[in-house]
Amino acid sequence: MRRAGVVALSGMCALALASCSAASKADVGPSVLPTKATSAAATPTQGATPAATPTTATSSGAPAQRGAQDLSDPKLGIVFADVPGLTGAAADAYNSLARYETEYWRTLTTNKVSPGVSELYGTDAATSLKKIAAANAKNKADIGGTVHVTISDVAIAKNGRSATATVCDNFDQATFKDPSGTYTPKEAGFGPRRQKVTVTPGPANGFWRIYKIETEGSC
Repeated sequence: MRRAGVVALSGMCALALASCSAASKADVGPSVLPTKATSAAATPTQGATPAATPTTATSSGAPAQRGAQDLSDPKLGIVFADVPGLTGAAADAYNSLARYETEYWRTLTTNKVSPGVSELYGTDAATSLKKIAAANAKNKADIGGTVHVTISDVAIAKNGRSATATVCDNFDQATFKDPSGTYTPKEAGFGPRRQKVTVTPGPANGFWRIYKIETEGSC
């Protein structure tokens, strides 16, 4: 099978796909997230339940949206499916994950990392995205098309110090190429993956940071 010269950070492997392996490593994978948050948050707990207290402000100081938002951006090429009717902290966790997915896709399609990623999602996440952008730019990778994302099963831990969600990325309508040719999503290492993502409260009210991702299988 041909291998594209792109780095995927999705699933579990922030390596050029030609040598991608070791899905057990926490900082590797095609859609992925770092395993540790940079903020001092408690270890995620089991027995998550929905929360209901809405937040009031974002890092910019503007009032936060009180429900889960559809952050689909057809121009960028990202569509969120089945946006749930969440409120309060659960909605904040959903929106934060959707924003991170958007920045991840933006990084893949532009080979650049947006300002503010480090503040919102932590230095680990920002460093991973920067490595992906640099490697893909070096390999002259060209990723485009549309990714379809579904974020579901959002639940807040009883102590309010963490949240979990299921994230499914579908790259069937995405395109992948480099100077050597074009590739199917499967050849590029972007098969559909179901991931359990854990987030913890960030430094700004209403924003949650990536803490851990676990690949559970295909969507």
